[in-house]
Amino acid sequence: MAVIVNHFNAQILPSGFLGVDIFFVISGFVVTSSLIRQDKQNWKSFLLFFYSKRIKRLLPALISCIIVTTLVGYLFISPSEISYSASWSTGIAALAGISNLYLLNQETNYFGQGAELNLFTQTWSLGVEEQFYIIFPILLILCSLLRTKKAGDYASALVVVLILSIISFLYYSDLSKTNTSAAFFLMPARFWELGAGCFIILFRNSYQAPQSREYPKGIIALLSIAVLIGMLFVSKDFQAHSRIIIVICTAVLLWTFDKTTRSMSMLFYKWIVRIGLLSYSLYLWHWSVLVISRWTIGITKWTIPIQGALIFILAILSYSWIENPFRRSQWPRKKSDVIIFGIITLLVTSAFLFYVGNNLKGYLFTGKESIKVAGVWSLSDSWTHKDKIVWTAEKCTLQNDEDIGKRISFSDCSFGDWQSATTRYLAIGDSSSAAEIAMLKSLHDDDVNSSVTITSSWGASPVRGILNTSSWSGTNTYYWEDVIPELLTHLRDGDVLLIIDNVNNYSPVKQTEKSRNKILTLIERLEQFTQDLDQKGIGIIFQTGTPFIKDANCTPLSSAQWFNLTCNYLSKSASLSRRAPLHNALLDLQERYQNFYVLDIFHDLCPGSVCKYTTDDGVYLFRDKYAHPSVEGSKLASESLLQAVHELKGRL
Repeated sequence: MAVIVNHFNAQILPSGFLGVDIFFVISGFVVTSSLIRQDKQNWKSFLLFFYSKRIKRLLPALISCIIVTTLVGYLFISPSEISYSASWSTGIAALAGISNLYLLNQETNYFGQGAELNLFTQTWSLGVEEQFYIIFPILLILCSLLRTKKAGDYASALVVVLILSIISFLYYSDLSKTNTSAAFFLMPARFWELGAGCFIILFRNSYQAPQSREYPKGIIALLSIAVLIGMLFVSKDFQAHSRIIIVICTAVLLWTFDKTTRSMSMLFYKWIVRIGLLSYSLYLWHWSVLVISRWTIGITKWTIPIQGALIFILAILSYSWIENPFRRSQWPRKKSDVIIFGIITLLVTSAFLFYVGNNLKGYLFTGKESIKVAGVWSLSDSWTHKDKIVWTAEKCTLQNDEDIGKRISFSDCSFGDWQSATTRYLAIGDSSSAAEIAMLKSLHDDDVNSSVTITSSWGASPVRGILNTSSWSGTNTYYWEDVIPELLTHLRDGDVLLIIDNVNNYSPVKQTEKSRNKILTLIERLEQFTQDLDQKGIGIIFQTGTPFIKDANCTPLSSAQWFNLTCNYLSKSASLSRRAPLHNALLDLQERYQNFYVLDIFHDLCPGSVCKYTTDDGVYLFRDKYAHPSVEGSKLASESLLQAVHELKGRL
């Protein structure tokens, strides 16, 4: 339930997603308990029993959810959206038990595959579980060879699980600092969580404490529950530490849990037990409802009651008509036949998804197709000049930590001959600089004797010395410490540096002391940078805040759809008022330094009284929900850039 609440509104339960971690520990406990009850079978029967049971337990509900969600979701997802292909690909990966690996692979890009708009993002945790339970029964079999003949002796398994869990935890700790996506998605980095539950049940079955040494289990269990609930309200910024506490408390709860105690009897109320039975179906279907809602009516305080009710209805139907009946129905008598039947069913379902995603592409979509170059993936498109490719994202951008060490050169990323250019323009920034190439290249179009070199580092800070805690902190450091200083050595007196960065995060809905201090820090760092470049005669053009299109809380559709009715667009006046503290601080810096000038393309991207994805006459201003200007929108801003450059040169 914590996960569902978090997915509805992360502000209510900031760390509600850690409910999955609680589930991992409990799952390790429950499944291991089931396994050791069968440990008197020979190894072949042991494995066949376990794998056939998992197929009957997981497969029917998963397949039905994937098929129904695909058919309904594709009524509202345009084939031109990256979430279209990402969804059926993730669905196939989920059936194969590797959706966590697929999503990790996509996460290596700036925005991955748009996880919150992918129909099957929630299946990542099933991938982790399935990979764990492929190897864990085999591990128990190997450990049984080292067991003594004493019944209930799981010493060898305990030692092996403990050692592997420690190794997994150390691996997780390292990854959480260097690659948070891998720490999140990879099974080896999650082994210690499932292993904690496995260890507890193995320990409980191997060792029974004397009555005189028992602790007040009820009190300890209640304290564990209290801490667990409290951790769900902690900021997700501390998730690495919160996850450790969550796992420890869940393990302690499982160790001390005793349903005979009065304090624990509340967990056996009928409605709590019922929710527990529905948990798998709830987990599957809640995401389907929420994602399709994001593509259609949105998620607001008015829709939440209906969406919540629909989630429970679908979960009840799934459990009552599919999950429970299939689990108890007559399957082939031979366990091996059950496994073969399950594999064939998975292959047929995968073929169905592939057919729908490719052969029926666009047939189900009930909206109007986009005609623009759309989506964050378009930031990696190549650009040509005089029929020759002169700019490619591969050579000119840093997109993840794998790009650390990449050399970005003027010769690979320039419009015009930079060596003979009378004026050299160097554009740096986050993905916004890649999004605004059409605007930036207008400088060369206006003056063929100039050159424009465009670079970008996904998630980069707007200036050196700004704390960057994003997934791209490593690339940001390399960009500002190595790439930019080297590029600046090629700028001369009279050349211009353009900083194109999305600075809207400096303009929250309500200013606080923290946000005001962030602006002060930004201005201080910019001032120092401006002074350094002023000594070399280099001018700076800094792009100020753009429309807050991310806050529209609707999908990045290119045009209005009949089913997309809830874009909460902001008015121009409210938006300008919101960005005023940052904008005024930048203008003040402009007044104090002749080599610093503010580029304002706000009005180009918000020409009307309301800031929207498109103009009233259908020009697309943004390519995605992350506020990246479209090619068309970027071209509209060209005149503002040319004017800013003209003003700056008059001051140098």
